[in-house]
Amino acid sequence: MHPLRFWISCLALLGILVVSAHAQSRPKRGGGIGENGPKPGTQAPDFTLKTVDGKSVQASALWSKKPLVIMTASHTCPVFRGKSDDFQSIASEFKDRASFLIIYTIEAHPKGDPSPYSGKEWTTLANEREGILFRQPVDFAERLQRAQACVEREKLRLPVVVDAMENKVWKAYGSAPNCAYVIGTDGKIVESQPWMDANRLRQTLRDLPTK
Repeated sequence: MHPLRFWISCLALLGILVVSAHAQSRPKRGGGIGENGPKPGTQAPDFTLKTVDGKSVQASALWSKKPLVIMTASHTCPVFRGKSDDFQSIASEFKDRASFLIIYTIEAHPKGDPSPYSGKEWTTLANEREGILFRQPVDFAERLQRAQACVEREKLRLPVVVDAMENKVWKAYGSAPNCAYVIGTDGKIVESQPWMDANRLRQTLRDLPTK
């Protein structure tokens, strides 16, 4: 082999190895996230949280009237941002059949702080591309500001409540960045999704009994 071709081949191989090593070391979506949340047929954890504009919302007060659909979110979660329009579309389609609530939780991919899902900084290419590079809030006031900014930037029209800094609701529902649950009027879990699945969610809501 010609020496120049030999060195070009070596450099190409080295590039492949570097890219492969980087891909293997990068945390992957999934990996059991959210799978320890409450399962269908079990009692849904109740909670009372404040909306971004300061109103108090109790989950059981909502689901006692009609089924409640909840989804967890944070501005630094690109999965949530990619699915927020679908969730709002579903809410508009089934507003007579269920109530809908977005729960703003711990930041999934903060800049300069470890992600709760990898234990190290994991900003994601989508966040870098869109300039969504924020630190993990250190108190509730900061988390509330982040939630308010998210509502404005993502044009969220649904009620958004903010989890406390102890992250109790996030933990109670599987410690997931973009899970979704359908809760029946008896307070039992009807549908449990570690990652919000719009098609499955629509089907579940179509299948709900109507009064």
